Amino acid sequence: TNVTDQSYIKDGAASAVQEIDLSHNQLVSLAGLKPFDGLTQLIFDYNLLKNLNSLPEFKALKVLSLSYNQIAD
Repeated sequence: TNVTDQSYIKDGAASAVQEIDLSHNQLVSLAGLKPFDGLTQLIFDYNLLKNLNSLPEFKALKVLSLSYNQIAD
């Protein structure tokens, strides 16, 4: 599953979001989070992420938690 359906978010509202916790959702990609460019905290624990290739650049990000995913070296 990917984070791609953003139809429930009004235009521009994603940039105002500062914290998201998407733990325990069986997600495989972070690509759908790109509109949330104001994030300071992203919790993505207990998902199915295998690499960080889909991680957008979040310039304000201070906390990133990816515990218990399937990320390989």
